[in-house]
Amino acid sequence: MKSAFAVLLAIHAAVAPGAAQERSSPRSFPELLRAIAGADDEARTRKIDRFLVGRAADDSDTLKARLLRASDRLRGFSLQLAAEEFRRVLAAVPRRERDLAARALYGIAQCEELLGRIKPCTDALQRLKREFRDLRHARFAEASLRRLQSRDALAVGRPAPVFTVSDVTGRSHSSSAVLGRPMLIVFFATNDAASVVRVSRLLQAFCTKAGRAEDAMLFAIERDVARLRSFAKNPDQRSKQPGKNRSDDQPGLGQSTLVPCTGAFLDPVLVQFRVQALPDSFLVGPDGTLLLRSPTPAAVRRALVILSDK
Repeated sequence: MKSAFAVLLAIHAAVAPGAAQERSSPRSFPELLRAIAGADDEARTRKIDRFLVGRAADDSDTLKARLLRASDRLRGFSLQLAAEEFRRVLAAVPRRERDLAARALYGIAQCEELLGRIKPCTDALQRLKREFRDLRHARFAEASLRRLQSRDALAVGRPAPVFTVSDVTGRSHSSSAVLGRPMLIVFFATNDAASVVRVSRLLQAFCTKAGRAEDAMLFAIERDVARLRSFAKNPDQRSKQPGKNRSDDQPGLGQSTLVPCTGAFLDPVLVQFRVQALPDSFLVGPDGTLLLRSPTPAAVRRALVILSDK
């Protein structure tokens, strides 16, 4: 027979970890923000989901946490999930929480634009201007409507957007400095192996004829700059296929310009190019004209052959 003291010790050992975890769980939205500061995407999502368990649907902190989760999904291009979350928040938000309603409505508009659904996007932006004209999101809506009105400006055969960015080492790069040579611009996710493989194939096609690896601007969707620097040290491991090795004379991702990109609607270059899915790519001609959007490696090679024969 175990003594009463031994039984109490066993009970404490079984219960204490859960109790400690419960005590350490954030109870308010500010505590949640502190808890997820510096966390990776997986841990961040897990903490937000845990925070939302058992909370009232119309509680202010609940709605803020759900907006945070929707914004994370938007930034990571999980657009359908983000739009659904924004809509649930908009349906649950009390009338007094006008700022939260405006944020949800603007999030819906962002998702619809990235999904290419211009009519519902415009409707959400117009509602923002009409019902929330005293809030800052109405100004965001006006800027978005102006961008939608000029959406045909980014088209094949027209000038590509001009930009200046800093790469993962902090070095500055300007698209205007590449004038006179073709330029490859790619937006991709470093944590998606298939995406990295596609980018690697595009880069190899770009460098077979007239392209140079250093004239390829690779925008990596990554919030953690330290993790991106680690990827930059050995990026080609992600692009190798089983049983295949890249020869030394083939260009690697590490030879290109790797640029941190914060995600959907947070990075100005991404917005300029109206990226709607990952990976997304653009081939710009020596005169700054947009030649191809989302080209295959074969299309890139054909275009560069034509350019080199001119």
